[in-house]
Amino acid sequence: MGTDNFMRYLWATSFIMVAVGLVLVVAGIIGALAPIALVLGLLSLWSGIVKLIVLRIWQRTLNAAVEEGPPSPPVRLPLRLGRRA
Repeated sequence: MGTDNFMRYLWATSFIMVAVGLVLVVAGIIGALAPIALVLGLLSLWSGIVKLIVLRIWQRTLNAAVEEGPPSPPVRLPLRLGRRA
């Protein structure tokens, strides 16, 4: 599985989690399902939203890192431990 396919998979599962969460929350509020459906829906909805936010941040930072190129070498400063007269 390539990186692009894996990212599509992560995005798709995130949207599915949000959609299933919304359906369970609505069904739990209407009363068509047991109260545990409301709890499961809220947890699925919340985790899906958090996952979408994390994926967006991850995508932005990885794109910025690719655009910048490789990191520059560190600057070496002279080490001065004491004063010389």
